[in-house]
Amino acid sequence: MNWLDYGARMQDPTLGRFFNIDPHAERYLGWTPYNFVANNPVRLIDPDGKDWFEDKSGNIIWNDSRNKTLKYNKQEWTNIGSKITVTVQSYIHEDNDIPVPGVDGVKLETSFTVEGKYDKDGKFSGFSTEHEKNTGFTFGVIAGDDGIEGKEESVSAMTKGRDGSWSGGFEHHTQTGNIEKPGMYAMFGSLVDVNQKVKVTVNSTGQLNIEIGHGTFPSVRMRLDQAQDQQIYDFRQYSFINTHSSGMSSQVLGGDGVMYQAISNHANKQNQSTNNSYVKFTGFTAGTGIK
Repeated sequence: MNWLDYGARMQDPTLGRFFNIDPHAERYLGWTPYNFVANNPVRLIDPDGKDWFEDKSGNIIWNDSRNKTLKYNKQEWTNIGSKITVTVQSYIHEDNDIPVPGVDGVKLETSFTVEGKYDKDGKFSGFSTEHEKNTGFTFGVIAGDDGIEGKEESVSAMTKGRDGSWSGGFEHHTQTGNIEKPGMYAMFGSLVDVNQKVKVTVNSTGQLNIEIGHGTFPSVRMRLDQAQDQQIYDFRQYSFINTHSSGMSSQVLGGDGVMYQAISNHANKQNQSTNNSYVKFTGFTAGTGIK
């Protein structure tokens, strides 16, 4: 049809009209959703804001560009979208040594979205962030605590440092709800600090780096939501008894935690080799349990 591909929309140059709605139309409610640069094409441009790029090795950079492909550091990078979302799940693996059925599942999930922003002249003006935290349930009905007394709960928007890098992130905690706590103390002698601490950095050359810290139990996985979702970090913990319960309860329950801990150690040796290179594990941020 001899239409022009502007990346975000298609235009009929004969009529000078776009036939797709502006993908950011909800931000400009005073204009028709088919308008172009607020009827000011002399002063403004119409970037589609797709500035995250990925190379064949899975590395990701930020570049103030709207190109579909990019040549950088002798590598070819592919545009993967305007946003990236880091999602972290702390979960009890289905295969575990807790002698109570139905305790597996996600206990804490956090999403942290980073998107490039532009001013009225189309110039990059920084990053915006969106954040969502959800605590899980035990047996599908008992909600975990929304935080732990004395433990930090924080969310930091992306801010620019003196070295030209941008960074932001979050720290969250949860533990079993009040209904479960007496049973946990009676059986195991401790509770669990289910926690996540994540820092997202875009350095001065645009390279993405993610730091993650968490507790020794339960399992933790992190994925990057973009053009194609990909798991970028995986820590498996099958043993609760060996890492959190008292020595007596471990003996009473048969000491199976030792076997499950061995399974965990083996799985994590393999997982470390498959974690993305731009992800760094900063260590366990909680002790063995809350006495």
